[in-house]
Parts: sequence; structure tokens; C-alpha cells
Amino acid sequence: MILVNESLILVNEAFSSVNDSLILVNESLILVNEPFSSVNESLILVNEPFSSVNESLILVNESFISVRE
Repeated sequence: MILVNESLILVNEAFSSVNDSLILVNESLILVNEPFSSVNESLILVNEPFSSVNESLILVNESFISVRE
């Protein structure tokens, strides 16, 4: 039983170190994601006026189509 207990302690320590590594990886990915998140928000803001222009052009196009008919 003592050997089993010591083996389980070693396995637990190994999983603990893997867990610590995964926590560090996760924190790094969060830091990497932050600038991309702000870039994404900026691109959404840039896209909004183009989206409204696109909708206007669709309306103009539909008007021309109806006039041609």
C-alpha cells in the first residue's frame, strides 16, 4: 500500500506540473488574444459604414432594375 500511495503521489505531482504548464499556456493565449480582440473591434467599426453604403447601393441597384423593367 505504501508503494501504491507513493506512486499515486508521483502521478499527482506529474499532473500538477502539467496543469501548471497548461495554466501558463492559457495565460499566454489570453495575452496574445487581447490585441487581436481590439483589432477585431476596430474592424467591426470600420465595417459598419461600408455595410450601410452597401445597403444603399443594393437599394439603388433594385431601383435601376425596376426602372429597366
